[in-house]
Amino acid sequence: MQIKELIGKCPEAISRPLLKARLSDKQWEAVMFINHALRQEYECRRQMLLQRLDVTVLSFQWSDRAKVSVDSVYILHAFVCFYVELLKIQHTIIT
Repeated sequence: MQIKELIGKCPEAISRPLLKARLSDKQWEAVMFINHALRQEYECRRQMLLQRLDVTVLSFQWSDRAKVSVDSVYILHAFVCFYVELLKIQHTIIT
C-alpha cells in the first residue's frame, strides 16, 4: 500500500509540524541531550516496573488460593515481559 493511500484513509495520523523554524547546531545538540536524558529516564522506569512485576508474580507463590492459577500467572507474566521487550526493540528501531 502506498503512503498516499494510507494518509487518505487516516488524514489525522499525520499532523502539521509543531516547530517550523530551523534549529542551529547548538539547538540540535540541546535537543539531542534532552532526548538522551529522557531515554535514560524511560529505561530506568521500565526496568523498575518490570522488577515490580517480577516481585508481584513471585508473591503469588506464597498464597494457597493463588497456587491454583499460578501457571496462568506465569504465562501472563512471560507474555507481558516479551511484549515490553518487543516494544523496546521497536522503539529502538524507529529512533
